[in-house]
Amino acid sequence: MQDFEIQNTLAELCRTIGETPTDIKNIAESGSSRKYYRIFTRNGSIIGTYSDNIEENEAFFSFSRHFSEIGLNVPKILYANDKKDCYLQNDFGDDNLFAHVQKALKGKGYDEKLVRLYKLTLKHLVSFQCVGHQGLDYTKAYPSASFDRQAIIDDLNYFKYYFVKPHQEIVFNETRLNQDFEAFADFVSQAPNDFFMYRDFQSRNIMLKDGRPYFIDFQGGRKGPLPYDVVSLLYQGKAQMPQAIRDQLIDYY
Repeated sequence: MQDFEIQNTLAELCRTIGETPTDIKNIAESGSSRKYYRIFTRNGSIIGTYSDNIEENEAFFSFSRHFSEIGLNVPKILYANDKKDCYLQNDFGDDNLFAHVQKALKGKGYDEKLVRLYKLTLKHLVSFQCVGHQGLDYTKAYPSASFDRQAIIDDLNYFKYYFVKPHQEIVFNETRLNQDFEAFADFVSQAPNDFFMYRDFQSRNIMLKDGRPYFIDFQGGRKGPLPYDVVSLLYQGKAQMPQAIRDQLIDYY
């Protein structure tokens, strides 16, 4: 669908819920194929989204509805078109946890205020993993209902094909690396996995509004082990978190 067609569809969705669009602006694309727009209305702003991955959209709709009903800080789906490729959701603004990390790294580093934000984020993570897990319809999960052995291998291969192989200066034995992957997958598969695994729990997906964290991009979530999301957050490479801070946050979690 062309950009102007998407914007026209989103504008019509706004009018359907009684909002009059006054302007629509593209939001910089993320690492996915989804397209985001900020729609300005007389009453504020709304996020419009386009994605032709209908199964993934349906996972997001289902998870968002469930998490909203139990009081977790997630965007509500305000309206979707019949094709389910265009939808409206709450706008939490542009401030996110990663922006605060970048500011800290340009200044004096991680301070107590930033550590408190991380602790608050981890507290909410526990709610997602344990409370959000209860009653969640995993049949809607995309692309799989659980983080099984194949998903672990897929993650490891992502590392191989998108980090190791593109860097010719990294010399490695692919056969032995694959053997390590198999052993690692066997080990990780033994971890208890009867929890909600957010899957993409990193600082860019943690929006901050009025001092409170709000959580987006959980459509890839599934049933899985607890440590995955903690590692995603605390070992995010670009966050450059000092090990002492990381240890403190792991203890808190």
